[in-house]
Amino acid sequence: MQVLMLATFKETSSIRDQIIRDDELSSYGLYVKSSKKKQRNPGWAKLASLTGDRFGAINIEWDNGINLLTCRIVTRDLNSPWPIIGEFTTYLLERYEDVVEAVNIYPR
Repeated sequence: MQVLMLATFKETSSIRDQIIRDDELSSYGLYVKSSKKKQRNPGWAKLASLTGDRFGAINIEWDNGINLLTCRIVTRDLNSPWPIIGEFTTYLLERYEDVVEAVNIYPR
């Protein structure tokens, strides 16, 4: 299954860069699995869950022009994406509560 999540932010520097450097990410049950070099635009990162029963990966990209974080959550077979989406949504709303404007989730 694939789910699209879009998060808009007030004017700010790259949220993607902040996420991949955040020492608190693991306390939300997530870790950076891989990321593209920061010098290339648009950069991307892949997050995964530290919890064994949370399947899938979150692929994130930051669009600097419109302050938009695009996240594709992908799971295989019949594994549900909702647990990892819950972890990531909690992370975004708690860590960036002052700058997040909206979070929209689109199941595909």
